[in-house]
Amino acid sequence: MRAEDFFNTVRSAIRPDYLCTPHAGKLLHEEQHRDGTSSTFCVIPSGRMVALSLDKKGKDPFPILAPGLNSRNDLTIICLGQSGKPLVFVIECKNSANPGDAQHQMECGKAFCEYLFKLILFQHGTKVSPDYFGVAVYLPKSPPKGLTRPKFIQVGLHSLMRAEWHLAVDLPLSELIRAAEGAS
Repeated sequence: MRAEDFFNTVRSAIRPDYLCTPHAGKLLHEEQHRDGTSSTFCVIPSGRMVALSLDKKGKDPFPILAPGLNSRNDLTIICLGQSGKPLVFVIECKNSANPGDAQHQMECGKAFCEYLFKLILFQHGTKVSPDYFGVAVYLPKSPPKGLTRPKFIQVGLHSLMRAEWHLAVDLPLSELIRAAEGAS
């Protein structure tokens, strides 16, 4: 499948109000927290991608599911690696010093994408077999020194490859792709 067809197929499978579009060279995820604080996380897009967020204020993307089964992650980026292999980055942001239940939410985001790609197969006959990676974004006690590359390691019950990133540092998509391709 050509890259253009891949992106058009994925983009058309998602309702527009859940898609996230970069502005002025940045893809921002802004979130209001229960304690009244807010946080913003920035990804620097460096190539073509489809980004979506199921965590939109006032929206429930899974109204059929009972509480506890409707966990979702904050931001998902679907792109192609340098080799043309589809990559999915499931990102969860926490405005705290530790990632908390980010792993669970990232695994739920992966499960949603697996479901989405199965529906694309049924509808379009197009099989999408991406590599999945989680990114836990939070505020560790010590800020990073300079720009570092994310490092993916297997974490959690389902062994999702995961990297950690500081909430205050913009994350270049090109660095995510390089790190993911080095981990696969």
